Amino acid sequence: MEIQQIIGGIDFEREIMAAMRIGWVFKVGDAVIITDQDHRNDVISSLEVAGNIILHHHEKWDGTGYPHRLKGEEIPLEARIVAIVDVFDALTSRRPYKDSWSVERALSFINEQKG
Repeated sequence: MEIQQIIGGIDFEREIMAAMRIGWVFKVGDAVIITDQDHRNDVISSLEVAGNIILHHHEKWDGTGYPHRLKGEEIPLEARIVAIVDVFDALTSRRPYKDSWSVERALSFINEQKG
């Protein structure tokens, strides 16, 4: 099983392998077992944050986003942050179907769209 998953630049395989070297984590088949309670809580918290980002970064402040049509502060903070970064990256990157925008234009657009 490949345990690598990259979310927001975090290489979980590298983090898990480092924890395995110092004895906080070990693998049994496809399962990753975390032996230290403090580190288990840290990993669970990190996975909750990652899950919030994955699930909610397409929500919109006005409630017109998806998948749950959350609005305002119902959207987890980490998902709101990644949504802005995602839009900025999309606007300032060249795509086959569009030219890249300047940083100034992208920031102006994001500012106009804020809730």
